[in-house]
Amino acid sequence: MASNTFPYEIKRLIYDYADLPTIKSLRQVSKAWALVGVELILLPTFHINSHLHDVQRLLDIGSHPTLSLQAVKVINKLSFQNTGWDSQYFRRIVCGRHEHRRYYEAQVFVPTEAEADALEELDKFTTRKDRDDQIEDTIDFLISALKSVPQVNSIEIKSRNLFENGLLRKVWEEYSLEAYRLQQHQTWKVLSAARTAGLNVHHFSHDQLISSCFEDRGSLRSEPMGRQDITSLKSLKLVISDHQGILSSADGAALIRLRGLLSAIKSLETLSITFEVLGSISLDFLPVSTTSALRSLTLSSFSLDPTKLLAFLEGHASTLRNLRLGWVDIPQGQGKWRDFLDDVRTLLGNTLAKFQVSGMLRSVDGDGEQWLLWPQYDAEWSVLEKQNSPRTKELEVFVLRDGPWPMVASD
Repeated sequence: MASNTFPYEIKRLIYDYADLPTIKSLRQVSKAWALVGVELILLPTFHINSHLHDVQRLLDIGSHPTLSLQAVKVINKLSFQNTGWDSQYFRRIVCGRHEHRRYYEAQVFVPTEAEADALEELDKFTTRKDRDDQIEDTIDFLISALKSVPQVNSIEIKSRNLFENGLLRKVWEEYSLEAYRLQQHQTWKVLSAARTAGLNVHHFSHDQLISSCFEDRGSLRSEPMGRQDITSLKSLKLVISDHQGILSSADGAALIRLRGLLSAIKSLETLSITFEVLGSISLDFLPVSTTSALRSLTLSSFSLDPTKLLAFLEGHASTLRNLRLGWVDIPQGQGKWRDFLDDVRTLLGNTLAKFQVSGMLRSVDGDGEQWLLWPQYDAEWSVLEKQNSPRTKELEVFVLRDGPWPMVASD
């Protein structure tokens, strides 16, 4: 194969229609293929599942005469694996999953052959994770690697299921929320390293942020919740897990810290906050005053104070175009859903482009209301084609186009 004579368009065609594992295999067994379109191996999103392996790989790319130039052009997003899970505790879950319990403890366990295979893979993961955690503590290593990709403007931290063993994958899907229980410094280290490396990060998301990171840990956290590292964000999407009830504590200190974090972002255009919690969270985390550029707002699993939320929405009425509320409770004395949505229609009905209320919606006043509505939009505000959600659509029409009130007693 005369690899060096291939026009760029032909190489692009080959790479677009072949899967990445096949391309990598061909490059390993063929010198000719190893020279074909080396720049096309780099994808816009660079995944960092292991500090030991992937951060070093990013450093190697930065020192390569050809790849370094292509990395600058191609890579614009970094996707980190969430490191906040407790591997030893997850091992206890694997061993003790036969009997549901609130807290899993070490116990004598005689595994089956399938369980022994699963534990063998888990032990390998644990060994690698221990090494990764040690390297992660050395932030200079990450800073040097990030300088190889100066065009990165988006960072996400994901809680992916990386196991290959079928049993481990199944247990992870069922119990991973319980495994994420370590104090999480990864978020602030990644953002701090990005700022120090000179990256202009505009988009940040985290799909499993533990609420304990908003606790006051005294000397354990000297930096003010990473505020200086997020001031230039335009998009912030957080899923905050609060199974320990930290955000719903009586003193409200953790919510105040979250509010302080949000208040530091002056040019925010997209904000999405979803709580994973058994009860609901108050709206005390909403900033009193913040950016006037907010265009998209998503709030999920909270207790609605209509006056407080409407005041926040009024501050962004000139720019807000998309509003999504999900899994909301209206406490006693705060009115009913029609009252609130009437106010939203009056305030934003002429300016919003898309509106959605979905999930379990409750109100206590009067005879009480309880509706379960399916969403009609995905996370990026595209219509879910296969989702049958007529009531959700009708409520959108009620708010945006002065449609009739759709809910009836049987709903």
